[in-house]
Amino acid sequence: MKTAIRKGKAAGGIAYGYRAKLVYDEHGDRIPGLRQIDEGQAEIIRWIFQQYVLGRSPKEMAVELNNSVPPVPGPRGLKWRDTAIRGSRERRTGILNNETYVGRLIFNRRKFSKNPETEQREARMNDESDWVVSEVPELRIIDDELWAKVKQRQIEVEAQFNHTTTNRLNRTHRPNYLLSGLLECAHCAGPYAIMSKNRYGCTNRQKDLPIAHLDDSICPNSKTISRAELETRVLDAIPARLLSIDSTASLQDEINKELAATAKAGERDQEKLKSQLNDVSRKQEAIATQITDRILNGQPQIEAFNKMLDDLQRQRDEIEASLRNQHKKRPGPPKTFTVNPSMFTAAIGALTAVARAGASEHDDVQRHFNFLRELVQKVVIAPSADGKSAELTIHGRLAGVLASIQAFQDYTAGLREQHATEFARRVRAGEFKDRAEKMAYLQRFEAVLAEEETSWRRLQVSVVAGAGFEPAAFRL
Repeated sequence: MKTAIRKGKAAGGIAYGYRAKLVYDEHGDRIPGLRQIDEGQAEIIRWIFQQYVLGRSPKEMAVELNNSVPPVPGPRGLKWRDTAIRGSRERRTGILNNETYVGRLIFNRRKFSKNPETEQREARMNDESDWVVSEVPELRIIDDELWAKVKQRQIEVEAQFNHTTTNRLNRTHRPNYLLSGLLECAHCAGPYAIMSKNRYGCTNRQKDLPIAHLDDSICPNSKTISRAELETRVLDAIPARLLSIDSTASLQDEINKELAATAKAGERDQEKLKSQLNDVSRKQEAIATQITDRILNGQPQIEAFNKMLDDLQRQRDEIEASLRNQHKKRPGPPKTFTVNPSMFTAAIGALTAVARAGASEHDDVQRHFNFLRELVQKVVIAPSADGKSAELTIHGRLAGVLASIQAFQDYTAGLREQHATEFARRVRAGEFKDRAEKMAYLQRFEAVLAEEETSWRRLQVSVVAGAGFEPAAFRL
């Protein structure tokens, strides 16, 4: 890959503004990685840069390109999105930040790794010293003056945005509010975010841009919901009694399994690294043997062997560094954690109380927020059937708890136990004059229990995956 970049070849996909250049070697095989300018798309690139310098926003340009006659296809033949134009100046993504347009190919700018918690690939920027840069003037579309003007306007726009209250919180890389980043539109699967004063709405709907998986139509979900109502409904769904005596044993077993699995995962990682190190060592020995044999036989050295040894040594250094880090982090015996239902009940009550009253900019409240957010994977928002209110569907661990029928049975069993104890106490104290008073007391309890059950049914529990503490979903 690095060698290809140094020779002016592209190592990735074909960026907007270019097409594959068909050049063949002496064997008739196409030489991969060659690009040439697509003049039609290049004109769109120049127009975007010029319009941005004139003060137009990426959203305005995306709308105009989509509405033009004939329509102008966007990258990969899809509809234009403002994010495809804007990208990120810091991560150097998007049309306005693609340095190929000024004749510069960059390889190894980012590395991708899988987050073990989310199981999603995440990109991280490499140090600039690790980048492989090649000048390709034949691929230049934008002149340096126009490029510099775009960069200057980006800096000015970011400076203005950084003065807003919302972005001051964003710069800390933590959620602004309890459910920030966890809200999803039921129609287009786009994010819900603060649209106006403390009201959440679908961002795709607000942008008024076509959605590919909706057959290029605009998201129809115009339902908004106040932050106060949203957070109250979600917090109200968290039962104080998450654990019962009956479910404690199964949870304890799951926790013990998870702790043991974490310890084993560390051991597996070390074994994998050791296996990779042994493989590199064998390859180094094999190449060294071939070099020695050639020297003894008076044959000339092969430069490719030296390069292979250099590459293998770099791999060896990286693996050994990873092994040292693994050794430092290597856990001792599996930790233990004892489940205490009363402790959980008290903690959940305290956490929800703080979340209702606190302001998210305080670090203490943030820690409570993070705990509660662990219970919720996402909240999907849709208009209700009558269109008057918002329907919420919660996905995640909390949904599993609430979706469990056993949870309600445990709750009602606890109420009946308390009622039986109180009834027996009153009988012993002679508080009932006759049988009619006893029956009236029992009927009042049944009415209370029926009301509790009605409230539970109102949650419209709908399990879509697992139960208990497995990820699931339910509607509020």
